[in-house]
Amino acid sequence: PNLTESFFLSKGVSQFRVVPSLGATESYPFTGSSELITDITSTGSTLKANNLRIINDGVMLKSSACIFVSKKIEKNKFLNLLK
Repeated sequence: PNLTESFFLSKGVSQFRVVPSLGATESYPFTGSSELITDITSTGSTLKANNLRIINDGVMLKSSACIFVSKKIEKNKFLNLLK
């Protein structure tokens, strides 16, 4: 909710209401529950399957999943964990 609020305010949009979703957010525009949604997507296939698109300048955040390891672990031990 905070990221969404910050994004809208940064774009000059001040009249909105954020409603947290517990899932199936893609269906909200079709049920009349919302006019637009914010959601996490990696490939965009769910968006496409639901006939949705990302609006121009609508990317709020890009992220990456990373593995972090303690400096205390030996390099070989870490590499063995990945096998």
